[in-house]
Amino acid sequence: MPEPEKQTWTRRLIARANSRSALVWLGVISCIESIFLPMTADVLLIPMILANRSRWVFLCLYTAATSVLGGLFGWLIGYFLMETVGFWLIDLYSAQDVFRQFTGLVDRWGALAVFIAGVSPIPYKVATVTAGAAQMNLVVFLLASVVSRALRFLVVGVVFALFGHRALDFYMAHRRRIHIAGALALLVAGAAALAALLLGAF
Repeated sequence: MPEPEKQTWTRRLIARANSRSALVWLGVISCIESIFLPMTADVLLIPMILANRSRWVFLCLYTAATSVLGGLFGWLIGYFLMETVGFWLIDLYSAQDVFRQFTGLVDRWGALAVFIAGVSPIPYKVATVTAGAAQMNLVVFLLASVVSRALRFLVVGVVFALFGHRALDFYMAHRRRIHIAGALALLVAGAAALAALLLGAF
């Protein structure tokens, strides 16, 4: 994207991020992303952080909370409505292969599979439905989701809070590589926290 166009795109998003309804829209997007929306909450979270860097922690935790709420709905769909709504959603994502592979991960690794999906390019929405279909313990699912989604959004938040528009330019040029590298880093950093939570809960 040419520099003038990139700056215009950024200004438009930041202008919307300053609107009164921005926080509501951030919550809505984050929630339904965890069920079926083919976009990420980053599209609004990032300009909202750039518009008000002092609120980055609140914005990231709010995004994580609404994402987990959506994840709960996804789990309920997988648990109670897999044969109807669940498989329809999988077909909608064209994620049949991902669903089969992730089902194997859930059977083998349980909560760790959900944690991986929560911080990696694996669609979290597929993980939520699959976890419900596999009848994963709801408390375990929620713990894995809370830890992974909080880490995922806080990492985004701290980068953009510290580096601002320079981070945005770099992110737009290398999004996929950043997601993969960030996922690997979060897996290493978060595995101990997840294990501690699960051992403490059971």
